Amino acid sequence: MNRGCKVVAEVLETAWEMEGAQKTLERQQNKSRIEVLEEARVRECVKRCNGQWLSCAPEVLQHNGVEEGYFAGCVYELLEKGHGKYRNIMIVSAASSCGKRFLLNPLNVIYNTFSNPACTSFAWVGAEKAEGQLVHLPASKSHYAKDIVFTGDTPIFATGKNPIVVVKNGLLDEKETEMMNMRWKIFRFRTQIAREKQKELPACGKCFATLILGEEGE
Repeated sequence: MNRGCKVVAEVLETAWEMEGAQKTLERQQNKSRIEVLEEARVRECVKRCNGQWLSCAPEVLQHNGVEEGYFAGCVYELLEKGHGKYRNIMIVSAASSCGKRFLLNPLNVIYNTFSNPACTSFAWVGAEKAEGQLVHLPASKSHYAKDIVFTGDTPIFATGKNPIVVVKNGLLDEKETEMMNMRWKIFRFRTQIAREKQKELPACGKCFATLILGEEGE
């Protein structure tokens, strides 16, 4: 494929993604996040899942010393109330293959989420359209007339190697770091999943919703 054809293909792919995102957003606008989660629970599993995600998730939590009911309650509270001190969820692990992203990826299937790990000046462009204190975010003036205004009670989930620290002038700012940590409920994962036990499972909205809400009728 030459460069011209590749660009056209990428534009078409982006257009279809935007079309799907708009329909998802319109469908969710008049529903609470918990209602959207309840709808996900009654759907079918995604292809190649067949309930396997729901079998693996409790094992990941157990191996890292996290009680399943406690984790589910924390996620439920964050989805219900939105971001806030001690409600935002961060899963940290210095080691790879501990399952931190595995546990949170289904959120991208259920909700219209914003995810951008980039570290550029305009990495947050697009966040104002995500599901969900007023925040002003810089946007490139070559594409936007003004900076983005971000409002809402959007829940915040994060993964990383370590909790966030604040560094000023090359030195750790302990006070600011402590204040930052107050905004997070931090889960520390330390147990790697052995290579022979690792599975390539798709993010399943039904399984995730069942983990958080419990089985129907419970």
